[in-house]
Amino acid sequence: HEMADDTIMGMGPSQTAEQDALLLSVYYKLAGVYFEGNPECLPDNSLQMLRTTLCNGLSAMSPVALASFAVTLVGMKEMSLAHRMGQLAKRLVTRPTSQMFTSAVAVALGLCVDWMFEPL
Repeated sequence: HEMADDTIMGMGPSQTAEQDALLLSVYYKLAGVYFEGNPECLPDNSLQMLRTTLCNGLSAMSPVALASFAVTLVGMKEMSLAHRMGQLAKRLVTRPTSQMFTSAVAVALGLCVDWMFEPL
């Protein structure tokens, strides 16, 4: 696992980082709509967010993509992998380009993932 985590952390920036961040922000807003009306679409939405990051490279919103996927993994009862993705999201959000998304990552992980693994 450590090698895969380091591979993600070592990914370079996307050549289309601004467009990717815009696309991920659309997916993120769409997740809010799905949450209210079509929650069964949330896993596909979060998978597309993760896919954008893994295929293109890192953008400012990549930590949000990982956090969203971690939440999806909780719904699939993949708690260990959810925690791992959440930890990666927290590491990525410390990068200067991503710090503006610290709250989004913290809320998603705090509500859905961290409370199962970390003391309150």
